[in-house]
Amino acid sequence: MKDPEGLDGDRGTAHLRPGRRPEPQPEAAPRDVAAESIPWEESREGGGATAFAATLWRFASAPKAAYAAVPVRGGVWRPWSFALLCAVGFGVVRQLIDIATVALLSYGAANDLLPHLFRFEVAGRSLEWLPVSVLSVAGCLFALGVGAPLYVLLFCLVMIVWITIVHALLKISGGLASSEAGYEGTLRVVCYSQATMVAAIVPWVGDEIAIVWSCFLQVIGLVRLHGCTRRRALFAVGLSFAGALLALLLVIRLASPD
Repeated sequence: MKDPEGLDGDRGTAHLRPGRRPEPQPEAAPRDVAAESIPWEESREGGGATAFAATLWRFASAPKAAYAAVPVRGGVWRPWSFALLCAVGFGVVRQLIDIATVALLSYGAANDLLPHLFRFEVAGRSLEWLPVSVLSVAGCLFALGVGAPLYVLLFCLVMIVWITIVHALLKISGGLASSEAGYEGTLRVVCYSQATMVAAIVPWVGDEIAIVWSCFLQVIGLVRLHGCTRRRALFAVGLSFAGALLALLLVIRLASPD
């Protein structure tokens, strides 16, 4: 039987025949060793402190590689639980730091040591004006015990609103044209960006650092999971941030006495 390729049965040398164009060989996709998996996604049995710490470090130290390893699908519980642990865990740590600070200030005020312990100013005012009697340790403990459930509820509500707005703006800008991740992909991006809550434990400026850092991570994550341009991701996150800032200023303006 005549060989259809004219190779006399040797089909393996077809690409070496004179006058025959070599067939393209598929190249292996580049593999990022640092981003093989997300520990929190792999630990289906409930995670654990080790998986949480490893995931936190992955997103804080190498967000591009971390988001490259985030699966597009897989449910919302794992990323959502990670975000909750970040918010509640570091929120509690921040509250404990506030309690220790108030205790120190109370002791200093009661023993006339406050001017000697703190000699710097914040916003042009010395810490001597701080109403330590109002910010008592008992008040902080009460806020920690009673306010925790309300904090979790408020956090979940804010997260849902933020994810929805970012996703809608990304869709309007055309950033979801070639995306297969959908709303779940945006949720995963925002949830894992809460790793920046670790910065919230820094006194005075921790919250601001955490928010700006989280927005930076979200831009990286949207580009990775949705395949959109950085400009479209920056548009969605930046406009959402500007809207939230304006809403906060409006609430403060309405709440302040005339």
